[in-house]
Amino acid sequence: MEGVDILGGLDNIQQKLVNDEYAGELAFQLDIAALIFSARDGHFVFQPDLLSIFAFERTIGGLLSVSLDGESPPEIYSYDDISASRNASLDWQPSAIVSIDGEPVLDWLDFQAQNTTGLNQDPDTNWNALFNEIANSPGAVVGAMNAFPGVSNNYTFANGTSRVFPIVGIAQQDFDGVFDGPSFYQKFCNATVKMEAAATTTSSQPVRTQSPRRPESTADEALLGYPDPFITDEDGTLAGFFLDTDGFRDTAVLAVKSFEPTNDDSFIDTMKKFLEECRRRRSSHLIVDVSSNGGGNILLAVDTFKQLFPTVDPYHTFSFRATDQLEVLMNFYTSLAAELQDSSEQTFANAGGDSDYDASPLLDAAGQGYDNFENYWRPFEVHNDSFTPLARYNLSNVEESDIVDGIVVSGYGNNRDIAPQHFASENVTMVTDGQCASSCHTFSHLMKWQGKVKTVAFGGRPQTAGQPMQYVGGVKGSEIVYLGNLLPFVSMLYGNAPSEVIEAADKTGLKTLHELGNYTLYRSADPVSSTFASINYQNFIGQFDSSYTPMQFVYEAADCRLWYSVDMAFDITTIWQRAASEAFAIGPNSTDVFAGCLEGSTNAPSSLSGNATLFDNGNVANVTQFIPSTLNATTEDAADDSSSTDAPAENSALDAVRQTAYSSFRGFGVLIIVSLLVL
Repeated sequence: MEGVDILGGLDNIQQKLVNDEYAGELAFQLDIAALIFSARDGHFVFQPDLLSIFAFERTIGGLLSVSLDGESPPEIYSYDDISASRNASLDWQPSAIVSIDGEPVLDWLDFQAQNTTGLNQDPDTNWNALFNEIANSPGAVVGAMNAFPGVSNNYTFANGTSRVFPIVGIAQQDFDGVFDGPSFYQKFCNATVKMEAAATTTSSQPVRTQSPRRPESTADEALLGYPDPFITDEDGTLAGFFLDTDGFRDTAVLAVKSFEPTNDDSFIDTMKKFLEECRRRRSSHLIVDVSSNGGGNILLAVDTFKQLFPTVDPYHTFSFRATDQLEVLMNFYTSLAAELQDSSEQTFANAGGDSDYDASPLLDAAGQGYDNFENYWRPFEVHNDSFTPLARYNLSNVEESDIVDGIVVSGYGNNRDIAPQHFASENVTMVTDGQCASSCHTFSHLMKWQGKVKTVAFGGRPQTAGQPMQYVGGVKGSEIVYLGNLLPFVSMLYGNAPSEVIEAADKTGLKTLHELGNYTLYRSADPVSSTFASINYQNFIGQFDSSYTPMQFVYEAADCRLWYSVDMAFDITTIWQRAASEAFAIGPNSTDVFAGCLEGSTNAPSSLSGNATLFDNGNVANVTQFIPSTLNATTEDAADDSSSTDAPAENSALDAVRQTAYSSFRGFGVLIIVSLLVL
């Protein structure tokens, strides 16, 4: 992905406003949305209010990117055509789509993936997100779009036929009282009106930053297209299966669709009971499917890893950008929370205790406590910017864990009772479509670097045949901060801090945030949940990485890449069986580990199996060497070793421009600039 200059882009938008170059509000908001989208950071989001009023959907019913023989590059088909051919006796065969709106189909789709639908940092992952798959139905190419994409699309097939499918618009808001442009703006875009309407229901009390809960669903709805599970949590977020096919009967499957269940306890208990059944059945192999897992509760991710590898101390370190505003916030809340340590936990939490802005519970990289703000706040310069020292969560701190995410990780504190490890590392593999992000990356990172678990990635762009694919293509930041969760902390500071703290805050971006933050929030698509106004807060830093490079900028290849077949679009067990065949060399016609992977996709330097030193001879390790500078293969490296190519040229090394652009972020200062522009 090419570099992005967010602040420069905002300057350009501001200049267009000054020059009166915008025909209207829509064009202005589209420019803002496109600029922020271009960062390809799933934690950095600002969707303006106008873009939430309508949704647009393509009516073709979904597309498939499948290889008919499993080896040749995929072709594009209509999902409905392929489905019909499997369920009825037809006098015709599905024909591949060769162009859309007169443009070669691969070019048209790749443009959509990288410019209109893909929020991921990896282009192969953005490609996969377009298509209908069981874990990702119906795919972004037909899913709800916020910007008007036109009235129809013309699809031309390999057999010479063409079909036009209309694009439909759906109103997502109540239009009562809307009868012209001014009334439309007054109802949907007037932040003052919206703030007044919400004033009676909005709390000013600070709350712990975490992902808003996704809408509740039944397990049947969440697992549509899956076989009947042996066990599932309340809403199907986590499900356990046992394959019942010759050659795979000793293989268990754990489908982790998200780390954001409606009931954390149900999720953890389901994991425990599933592993108990694996022991009872003496299952010898485990597939962990994290396809289309967008993340969620980070401690659930750690807990899931811990239950699989109970003897390993999960190593998850992070840093923050050491901004002036964060220094003021953390200094205030760490000190204030410390004063209330002997009070009730509710009062302690209300004062910011164990929040994102309380440094006292954090551990350093070696596991020693910082205890207070002065010990923690020792910024250092790297990547042309200032960052805090590395920190870890104290998993043994029961009070912190309970306040932070409502759970205590298995093996720690008052939850020390944990079953012994059942599956050996070499008998576990992760399956992914690249659409693994946030806390899913945390889990996958622990599985790879400490659990020594191999990965099998499916799909990706046909144009990159002969190259590996990343196993995590989504955002790799450790934590997201929503504007709606941050603002109460800022308000509490301004309402309770002594004058010298207020004076210090006024010299930073906190003053602007205090004055304009609510306006910004209520110009976003959903101010109540704050889902559409957020930034990445924590940088995930790998153990022993002396370069302190955020994992977001580190290319990591899967151990094996495979194309999707037609059967895989309709029977997810065929995905699991193929992954087991390659990772474990089991099942009919299997010969050797990874023998059937796509040529050029194995033994990449950044894959686990491609680097013997990092692999530590396959031993589970509490200490894992991790040096990104040795993992980012360059184009020159690939030319020197044609048998072990790694990242494509566009991802081969840290892009200096991109790094500079990211390091120039001033958190919600970017969103505040947006506020100033729309005033």
